[in-house]
Amino acid sequence: MMNPAHNEEEFSDKLVAFLDILGFRHLVMQDKSKALKSINSIDGHLQHALDVLYKDHGKIFSVKLFSDCMCISCNYTFENVFYIIYELAFIQLYFSLEAIFLRGALSRGSHFENDRMIFSEGLVKAYELERTAIYPRIVIDKDLMDHIMHDNNSYYPIYAGFKKQEFLIQSPDGQFFIDYLHSLYEEGQLQLESLQKHKESIVMNVKQNSDNIKVMEKYHWLAEYHNYKSSEIFCADDFEEAYSKEILEDISIALGQLFPQFTKSQNTTNMK
Repeated sequence: MMNPAHNEEEFSDKLVAFLDILGFRHLVMQDKSKALKSINSIDGHLQHALDVLYKDHGKIFSVKLFSDCMCISCNYTFENVFYIIYELAFIQLYFSLEAIFLRGALSRGSHFENDRMIFSEGLVKAYELERTAIYPRIVIDKDLMDHIMHDNNSYYPIYAGFKKQEFLIQSPDGQFFIDYLHSLYEEGQLQLESLQKHKESIVMNVKQNSDNIKVMEKYHWLAEYHNYKSSEIFCADDFEEAYSKEILEDISIALGQLFPQFTKSQNTTNMK
């Protein structure tokens, strides 16, 4: 027996985010005991993120999980543009403090899903854009970015204390992405403690991937983002000058010590 025909209302204008876990292949290919530990860790973090989404937003969001990927969608409204950016920032921050980094994209387009399938222009656009993200960041589709920049922050909840444009930042390569460390401005966040943990998460992943130059490039970009945000968030006026310098050095990443640098060959002076 054929199912009832689907209608245009079901294939409607949606915001669609596509996320994946950086370094997932490495986690899968570990020995069995380490892989099982990764399964428990990732599954627990995913469940927490889902609990927050459903608790705070009820049926606004639909979340589909498959392998190392996550598809999050909701109706396109001014309100939901804020909520999806806000929650994507939370998810990325939450995972990063547990040494799990996400890469992804947020787009907009016609989207249909049910228990059996996803048929989505928005997902295709987000998936293709995610492949250009390169670094651990959630990039924003250019057309969606234009809408966001011209809606004059038409909606933001007073309780949040943020406007959605505050969560968007431009990388030196011109890509706009979600500034997830901006979440540390939220009341009650332990900023210095979280920045220190974020730093430790990056350093740990760099040490584990020191023989993979492509992965190292991704973490080098992430370390630069971390340092930029550390300098922005840390308020030196709250401390004496000497102590302030010590704190900033403690939460910042020494790029020259952690990442490979230019070196001269020992035989250079003998070359003609």
